Amino acid sequence: MHIIKEAKWLNAKHTKLDCMYKHRDYGWVPFTADASDNSPLAKYIFNNLSILNIAEYVEPSIDLEVIRENKHQELKATRDILRRTDTISYDGDLFTADKDDDQKNMNTFYANAIAMISGVVPISMFTWMSATNTPHNFTPEQIVVLADMMKNKVQEIYGRYWYARDVLLANATTKEEIERIQFPNSIPM
Repeated sequence: MHIIKEAKWLNAKHTKLDCMYKHRDYGWVPFTADASDNSPLAKYIFNNLSILNIAEYVEPSIDLEVIRENKHQELKATRDILRRTDTISYDGDLFTADKDDDQKNMNTFYANAIAMISGVVPISMFTWMSATNTPHNFTPEQIVVLADMMKNKVQEIYGRYWYARDVLLANATTKEEIERIQFPNSIPM
């Protein structure tokens, strides 16, 4: 006869449990019994369920804030990838709106283009590399248009991110709702 204590179900189907059993040489030893296990001890446990005191299975608690924060980090990562990879079509080519290099350079070009258009400094051409690594020569007016397109692309990406974070994620109340959230392709109107 085996002595079993501290038994508790590991699943709601009651096919697996953890317990302590008293081994003749080693004393109390932890044991996991599975209904499909053919070991003598597992067979004994499942043949004698009626005489064992087994604690009911308890669904593990979930920390929704941890799941929510993980989803938030996923959304931020997608936003950052889009900032580096999304393109703008202009002058028959594709241009990126990368948050670091392109944005800093474009801000400088934009300020110079406005100064040229305003007559503050002499007008000259700007050379800008496309995402396909092709140089393009632009007038100050074209730089203003491209800068506006880049700004709009960045705002659109951030708008989708903010919608996912501040509407979808903020209003999700269950683990399943949070896990279903994807970076939106557009913002519903």
